[in-house]
This record gives sequence, C-alpha cells and structure tokens, in this order.
Amino acid sequence: MIISQLVGVKKVASVEAKIALDARETKTITNSNPTTKTSRNLAKMIKQIPNESNVETVTGTVAYRERIALPPNAVVKVKLLDISRADAPAIEISAQIITTAGKQVPIPFELIFNPSQIESNHAYAVRAEIFMADQLAFTTTKIYPVITQGNPQTVDLVLQKINKENLPNQLIGSEWLLTDLGGKGVIDNLQTTINFVDDNRIAGSGGCNNYFGSYKIDNNVLSVSGLGSTFKMCPAAVMNQESGYFQALQKAQNISIDGPYLFIEVDGLEQPLRFIRIME
Repeated sequence: MIISQLVGVKKVASVEAKIALDARETKTITNSNPTTKTSRNLAKMIKQIPNESNVETVTGTVAYRERIALPPNAVVKVKLLDISRADAPAIEISAQIITTAGKQVPIPFELIFNPSQIESNHAYAVRAEIFMADQLAFTTTKIYPVITQGNPQTVDLVLQKINKENLPNQLIGSEWLLTDLGGKGVIDNLQTTINFVDDNRIAGSGGCNNYFGSYKIDNNVLSVSGLGSTFKMCPAAVMNQESGYFQALQKAQNISIDGPYLFIEVDGLEQPLRFIRIME
C-alpha cells in the first residue's frame, strides 16, 4: 500500500460484502434472458449476490488525546480482525482507509462485513492507525472487542502517539516480513513473518511452520519465551532457515524501528534480524 497515492475514502471489505454493495449499481443491468457471453456471465454473477440485508457494519470514531492537528495528507486505516487464535496472526475481516483531507478527529469509520464470516465463539476487535507523510503517527494500544460475546458494533477508538519511548505500544497489531537473517539473507519467496498480536503475544510463519509465543519489551530489549510451532516438514534449506530464525528469536536483545523497518539484535549474530512492515 502506498499511502501517498490514496485518494478519498477506500473501503475494503470481504468479497461477499463488496459484491453486495456493488449490487446496488448492477441491478438495473440484470437480464433474465441473456443472449451474449458477457450478459450471461453478468447474470450469473448477480444471481450469486447475497441479499443486502445480510450486510452489517461496525461503526465508530478514531481520535487521540493530544492537541495536534492532522495534516491534509494524513491517512487513517481501520481494521476489523478475528483475534481468536493465540498461535496465529489476526485474520482481517474488513478494512477502511480514509484520507482525512483536512478533517480533524474524531474521524468516523464504517467497517462492512458479511455476518456469514462471523463465528459466535470467536473474538473480534477493531484496530486503527494514523499515518502522517507515510509514517505511523498514532496507533491503538489496547483491544477494542466488538460483535460477539456481548460486545457492541459501535466503538470509539482512542489512539496513542508513536514515539521511541512508546515502542511496545506501536508494535501491537503490526506484522513484519523477514528480509535478512543476521546478515545471511533469506530464501527468495519464503514468507517468514512476525506478528505482535497484542501486548504479550507473538505469532507468525517460520517459512514452513506457524509459530506462537510470548514476548516482553523492557527498555527496548525484546525477550521471547514459550515459543512453539506446528510440525510440518519442508525442504532441508527451508527447515534450516526456519530453525535459525526460531533460535534467533529466543536470543533476541535490542529491538528498534527505523521507518518501514524493524530490527532485532541477536546474541551471537554480528548483524540484526531485519524485517519490513507488511502493509495490506
């Protein structure tokens, strides 16, 4: 995602919810006896459109306490997430990207979703970030539960300002892709990730297996414990890199963010682990 290219308000919801919204504009084109390939395909698509009454929303506002004006190019990103699994990154259900264009907080949002995606025994939450000049400036630092387990579908988010002293908070909900393993590089197209699920849980992919664990950050020093993973077998080169990555996490030391990059220094490695933020 290149934030500087965003114009207006972009709503990204599930395929089902998006099709339901598009149905408003396509109903007049429906033909009960299509005679061309294009019209037959269109009729097939429209036949599969769910009833608009099935589309629901989570609404609310995004704000912060600091007396700081948002610049005209500020961008707000809000997500509806399934946070049920402790051993895996949160699953995105819906998202909205808003260019503020001079508007100030509180900024209203509307996350559209299809109820068929919601499991009553799952947990869902809303997270938000504000970017200024393509840099993360504010983020949610607590979980805002919604929809299930008696939680509402309207929520007002209060974000915290990002600064170096606020490193643990700005990591919450972020996901990063490994681009260098202590100076050894990484295997091309192998997705090794780390997701800071909340204020004490991490999860991600080692490249072959999904993993999970606990973490703590004290004075910008990262400690990882309770690391566990699934037990799939992959080619030897993949398993070797994954094993090295898991070992490095357990020997983590200083952690820092520089622009879009996350660096984790590791005891025994001359160079740090380098990640780049995953922007969906």
